[in-house]
Amino acid sequence: MAKVRKGLADVTDGEKWEWLGSGKTSFTGERKLDMSYGISTTIEASLASKLSVGISTSVAMEAAVKAEFGAGLSYTKGEALSLSQSGDFSYQNSYAGTVGADDINKVRLKAYTIALGVLLGLQTGTMIGLLGYIAHVQRTTDEEVVEVYSHAGFPMSMAATIMTIITTVSAALMAFMTKIKSFTENNNPAAALTMDADQGLFLGMNRTGKIAGVTMNPTAVDIGIADAQALPAGAGVAYSKPAGSPSVVGLAGDPGTPDNGGTRLQLNASGDILLNGTGAFQVNMVKKAGGGDTSASLRAQSIDLQVTDGTGNNGGSSLALRNNTATLGFDDNNNLQVANDNATLLGGTSATKSQLTLTSSSGILATGGNQVKTSAAAIELKFGASTVKLDATGFSIGSSLQVLQPGAPALSSADLQKAVANVAKIKTLRTQEYQTRKALNKLSDTRKKTDQNLQKQIISLRSRVDNL
Repeated sequence: MAKVRKGLADVTDGEKWEWLGSGKTSFTGERKLDMSYGISTTIEASLASKLSVGISTSVAMEAAVKAEFGAGLSYTKGEALSLSQSGDFSYQNSYAGTVGADDINKVRLKAYTIALGVLLGLQTGTMIGLLGYIAHVQRTTDEEVVEVYSHAGFPMSMAATIMTIITTVSAALMAFMTKIKSFTENNNPAAALTMDADQGLFLGMNRTGKIAGVTMNPTAVDIGIADAQALPAGAGVAYSKPAGSPSVVGLAGDPGTPDNGGTRLQLNASGDILLNGTGAFQVNMVKKAGGGDTSASLRAQSIDLQVTDGTGNNGGSSLALRNNTATLGFDDNNNLQVANDNATLLGGTSATKSQLTLTSSSGILATGGNQVKTSAAAIELKFGASTVKLDATGFSIGSSLQVLQPGAPALSSADLQKAVANVAKIKTLRTQEYQTRKALNKLSDTRKKTDQNLQKQIISLRSRVDNL
């Protein structure tokens, strides 16, 4: 007795109702045109596989809304081209895109691509074989509609088994994908772009041992480039990412330091501008032929130029400009101070110094305990305790006209001691200002890192909530 193949009941009376309670295999060998007028809703609650062999063209002349719930995977072997007059992003929490990958993730991507290719090749070969076999059976069978699944040579019931194998391979790939989460989250890409609602914007690159990034957030605009190494194993800079999220919120590490090299420019929302570098800072203004004179200006209430010893510590020449003083110095013993109605030049060693002080009322030249002082009223010459004075009343040498055994002069005159004390006072003031500024810069950097960590925690928490 021949087995009758299960069919499909289609009953219509104005309305059409179809119910398919078992498997269905369809093969169409001719050209087909489907045109639908009205509203079409399709609900699939199963694993759907679609194979298109040839050229597929889809044209939509109306608005289309598509919603997908669940894991999605797209694999394209070839090129894709999209043309449109305009485009934009809809509201979303974050957008993260990467280009390139490090060596470790290149191996992962290659293995994943091979596995995906095997799956698609298996599925494609199986489906083409089944379709060809069905066409052969339908063309060579003269019997009535009987059970072709038990046809000699290949039981078509094996199709379910084969598709089960394909489904298993697909599940294994999805498990692999879940294990590595996403390549944008785990890899160290050659280029990265992140736009995040809870952080801001990051644009960065990591190539040939150098890593660079531009970070824009409510705290600062931070630009940096440095040596790229693994953190926190040693010195170096890396991408800073929240746990469980592909968003890059900045650079971990400090560009522009001796350990990491490179340069860092930080424009803080507070108004502070910080520039750190391990190379040379140059400003070259070249006059254009026939153009105006070039110029460079630096305007502030406090300007400091300091030569360091190469490790960041103060040493060598310095220039300090304030609205009431200007100091040009090499060390504590050699410097020039200019203030309102006062100019003092100090030179020598820690044991012996010379001083030149000029004001509107006097001029003083002193070395050790000897001093010459000039004014509009008199000229005084001091040699130790002896004084020679010439003024409008006449000439005098001390209390008499004769100097007897004046003795060795003191190590330093009172005016010279005053000048030295003034230099020390100004240096102490500049040091205090430098330390205060350094502390403020450190506080600003700490605040930036704290804000960055807070943003990372917020984004990480958001990612965990989204994955619930």
